[in-house]
Amino acid sequence: METNVIHYPKHIKRMDTTKRPMKQTWYIQALLRLLAKILLSGKKLEIVKIDMDGIKDEPYLLLCNHQQFQDFPVAVKVLERRKFNNVVAIDAFDIKRFGLYPGGCVPKRKFINDVSTVRNIMHSLKKNKSIMSLYPEARYTQLGTAAVLPSSLGKLIKKLKMPVAMLIINGNHLMCPTWSDFVVRKEVPLKATLKRVFTPEQLAVMTVDEINAKIRQEFEYDEYKYWQEAGFKITYPNRAQGLHNVLYKCPKCKTEYKITSSGAELQCEKCESVWELTENGFIKCKTGETKFAHVPDWAEWQRAEVRKEILAGTYEINERFEAVSQPHSKYVIPLGKANLKHNSDGFNITGHYNHEDFNIVKLPLENYSVQTEFHFPRMKKRHTFAISTNDDTFYFFPTVDGMMQKLYFAVEELYKIKKAEKAAA
Repeated sequence: METNVIHYPKHIKRMDTTKRPMKQTWYIQALLRLLAKILLSGKKLEIVKIDMDGIKDEPYLLLCNHQQFQDFPVAVKVLERRKFNNVVAIDAFDIKRFGLYPGGCVPKRKFINDVSTVRNIMHSLKKNKSIMSLYPEARYTQLGTAAVLPSSLGKLIKKLKMPVAMLIINGNHLMCPTWSDFVVRKEVPLKATLKRVFTPEQLAVMTVDEINAKIRQEFEYDEYKYWQEAGFKITYPNRAQGLHNVLYKCPKCKTEYKITSSGAELQCEKCESVWELTENGFIKCKTGETKFAHVPDWAEWQRAEVRKEILAGTYEINERFEAVSQPHSKYVIPLGKANLKHNSDGFNITGHYNHEDFNIVKLPLENYSVQTEFHFPRMKKRHTFAISTNDDTFYFFPTVDGMMQKLYFAVEELYKIKKAEKAAA
């Protein structure tokens, strides 16, 4: 169930996501290659192609992992002179919409299943005869590991009956983590692996569940293991600055939102524990035993703690946040303060705009994940999380570091729990 009763002034229109994507123009393609060359200048990039000979010239679906903006120039470099369409979040159209449409981009609201996106993907492959580039994680990775993928992806692939390839990039998260101060760690080498994972003949005899299982298997990556195993060092002195945004709970005293970061260290203000993010990519406790030497292990422990709260019936976030909405890429509309409650019943958001009360309700099974952004450029470089309906996107600005990450875990775990309960029933 989804309720959206916000009434905007008449001149404010909602984004049309049904518009069919253009075939990428030659001048945009040339510009993209130039920009990719500039952005990748001075960076080490290894490109590996596996079993791609069979789909060199024909259209195919390309699934890419998503670590940061640098993924796009890497993809352009890997695809060389091939034209492609690309699914892009509507917020990216705010100042670039005149270049994104000729660039073959398809606007979409994140974590919303809509028929128009499926039709646009089919149009790109079958009419435009282009590669269709899709980032199914739908956001930059916060922890250098694969995010949850929608179960609808297997259905889409089965329906398309087209070749499918996968582009997995290593190094972009480490070069400039989303939670960080956005200083580029130039010593990080990049690796891009382009691999064909399905032929139409294979898809014809596979079930949707088998397709999804194969995708998830091929999509696994871990940036911190890549760091540790590749053997390079990140000597940047502030390499842990901002890491408390995702590692928000102390593994010693289990206090939330009291972790801070500075330089190469994390500190707990409650129990005064101190950890170092070493030059080799490990976590090392400087005030006692190291419980988690691996960044993703600490994060997954936090996820498990949130799941325990949900199962015990004690989980709830109930806060007033500053909020804005984006019905169209051209508009960012202040909504004032809104009350957001999230618990086992899902989201219930209430506020007041344009002399009217509004209420947005989203049940747990309507959100398999949630959009989170650190230092979001389109929101004045503030931390924000977003919840979308079919024709609107709402952004909220938490005032406590770490709360956004806990909400992210809670949305995903609630979805899993409710989905399992539904299947059992």
